[in-house]
Amino acid sequence: MEPDPESTEVFATFLERFEPEVTVRSVGRISEARQKIGAVDCVVTEQRLPDGSGIDLLESARKRGIRTPFLFHTTCHEPVVEARAFESGAAAYVRKRSERGQYERLIGVLRERLETIGSEGAASIGSSKSAPTVSEAGVGTPPLRSEE
Repeated sequence: MEPDPESTEVFATFLERFEPEVTVRSVGRISEARQKIGAVDCVVTEQRLPDGSGIDLLESARKRGIRTPFLFHTTCHEPVVEARAFESGAAAYVRKRSERGQYERLIGVLRERLETIGSEGAASIGSSKSAPTVSEAGVGTPPLRSEE
């Protein structure tokens, strides 16, 4: 989930070009994201959302028993918030930066998470089993932190 539609479009376009097997489902509100979380392989979310926070969304999913990996791609660089995201079950916390390579880093983290899921029997990037989906709003493996 991403509050900036242009950022969502850029990320979706980037994924389509470099990971054509991935389908992006974008939502504009946390209520929409809550309805779709169970139908995606991974959630990519900003922490700061117009109607709540990425951590709120993650905690809500966990309370409902949804184990979908959450990757934060965020402008929130506060260590206390990052720590709370991991405590709540985030798989990765990638800090947005205004430099080249940020989407490549995010795709690398996303690929690793989905390949981990794939090795556990679910779809993975590059697999012909089925197309994984990413919700811009979607544990069991160690979290990743990117400061590049």
